[in-house]
Amino acid sequence: MNLINQLRRYRWYLTGRIKIRKSIQAATKKGRVNVVLGASHIMYADWICTDLPHFDILNENSWKYLFNGNYADTFLSEHVFEHLTPAEVRKAATFCYNYLNAGGRLRIAVPDELHTNPKYIEYVRMGGSGPGAHDHRSMWNINSLSNVLQEIGFNVHPIEYWTKEGKLHVTPFNDQDGPVRRSAQRNLTVPGIPDYSSLILDAIK
Repeated sequence: MNLINQLRRYRWYLTGRIKIRKSIQAATKKGRVNVVLGASHIMYADWICTDLPHFDILNENSWKYLFNGNYADTFLSEHVFEHLTPAEVRKAATFCYNYLNAGGRLRIAVPDELHTNPKYIEYVRMGGSGPGAHDHRSMWNINSLSNVLQEIGFNVHPIEYWTKEGKLHVTPFNDQDGPVRRSAQRNLTVPGIPDYSSLILDAIK
């Protein structure tokens, strides 16, 4: 990469961080701060969409700079935490807790380790066949993820999950509190996996 391209990339990095910081400040003044963690190319109205390299959810300095004394009402993390190790999930969730207003919500969706379809498990497992699965670093079920969040201090409200007995539990959820595309409730179909679902829960501070 030549110097000009390096400078352009650095400016893109700085302007992206400044934009997120200003968006959080503006949303705070309006009275509602909704932040998507790991949004990639997804955009939602009334949500501040973030991703690497502008926002590193494992870096405390990144949180301090972008929030600058402000707090969120809702964090949404759809199919992000499976790309972290269990220790990193605990770290990221702790930052979320620290930067939520009292009563704030962290909505998490991840692949469900207890799904009963072997094709689903092959699709989402660490090193599996699905898009991005080569980078999956952890698998979660309703009990293991809930335990981590409760130890941090959250109250956990399950939304969509499989039990060890092989039963799918589904509670209707409100998109205003965090839209989740990869859900049985969205009738998402993946080739060969018509019963695709996610482990989805709300962690309330």
